[in-house]
Amino acid sequence: MEAGTRAPERARRTAECWKRLTAGLIGEARSLSTWTEHCTDPAEGIVGCFRLALETLGRNAPPAAELHWIIGPSLRRSFADALNGEGDPEEALKIYLADGIRSKVFSKATVYDGVQETLAELRAAGTRLFLCTAKPLCLR
Repeated sequence: MEAGTRAPERARRTAECWKRLTAGLIGEARSLSTWTEHCTDPAEGIVGCFRLALETLGRNAPPAAELHWIIGPSLRRSFADALNGEGDPEEALKIYLADGIRSKVFSKATVYDGVQETLAELRAAGTRLFLCTAKPLCLR
């Protein structure tokens, strides 16, 4: 799949996932657990900030279209892979987590179509909602 088609494909899969997750929940007092990536498309912010961290370390950052593999896995591991032993992944992560960069990650996230409406329906039905994430505390 070409890089330009990944985001729409991910959005389609996410919409299908939301339909499966919420099927039968309306009107029941059950809980819903999901991941932040299922609510928003964080690609622009995460990839942009990842590139900025690499550039701050004096590295040539790959084009954004080549970095969608970093979304999902641990950023620590992604920096280690991107630096390929020629830099400190911990330093890259510190740069990425800096306040100025961190705010860009979330300001660029796009809520997937249908998520807000689905959450509103679940809330109105009295469903207890929980949002799970593996993000560091400073990003919550």
